[in-house]
Amino acid sequence: MPRTRNGLPGVYNASDITLTDGEGAALALDVNGAVKMGAVDIQIGAVEIKNASSDVRANVSPANTARVATDNVLLVQKIAAYGSIGGSSAVTSVIPGTGATNLGKAEDAVAASGDTGVAILSVRRDTAATSAGTDGDYATVNTDSTGHQWVREGFAPDYEDNTNNVAAVMHLPLANSTYAWTRFVDLGANATANVKASAGNVYSAYIENTNAAKRYLQFHNTATTPAGGAVPLYTFAVAGSGSILIGSDFWGLAGANFSTGIAFAFSTTMGTYTAGTAGEQSTTIHYK
Repeated sequence: MPRTRNGLPGVYNASDITLTDGEGAALALDVNGAVKMGAVDIQIGAVEIKNASSDVRANVSPANTARVATDNVLLVQKIAAYGSIGGSSAVTSVIPGTGATNLGKAEDAVAASGDTGVAILSVRRDTAATSAGTDGDYATVNTDSTGHQWVREGFAPDYEDNTNNVAAVMHLPLANSTYAWTRFVDLGANATANVKASAGNVYSAYIENTNAAKRYLQFHNTATTPAGGAVPLYTFAVAGSGSILIGSDFWGLAGANFSTGIAFAFSTTMGTYTAGTAGEQSTTIHYK
């Protein structure tokens, strides 16, 4: 059939034709009436990519080639690793960047303002429970009704009563001075003395008065020895020929704090220091 510059009739050509610049021709058809477009056959009515050996196709590798088993079957495209069409490889590894706007972050890297990260979502569970079916399964992070994350102590101490928010406590004796009190003793040598020349806490005190008259055990908040007329921070009356023990029921478990220093005095008056006879007293003080 002669070539024409106008019209869209289809013409069967067993072999490709060659046109010159500006020259027209009818659509070239194959033996089945399909329009021929280079090495790819396109059939009207159903779009089909034939997987003949002469067809043009993009393969990731020979093993990943997308193939059609029989003629006239529509091709389902296969996506290979890294987004290539025509393969069946799975994505097995992704190495993210570690820049400020990347989701990846290097271990032990310095955090910087403006870094982008991934938010961790949790599941609200008002009663502690797991989302995993069995040991070894993945599970979600869970939070309670107030947004606190459910956690458990590593050794789950039995002494805790979490229902009533109480716990039994026992002191563990230690054979060292780290937590032990420091002892001060004056067996009639001084009517007043500095116990500690810096801030400290008093935990207990014992005094014996051998005079028949009432005397007073005083504690002064000073880093030096109290002078006559000094006003004490604490004063305790000691009956004539009597003794007193002042323990944690008064000082408290944490002791009474003296911000400057700790000094004691054996006084004949209550409100100010008036020296008594040193040999008429013996005093022991525990402090830290």
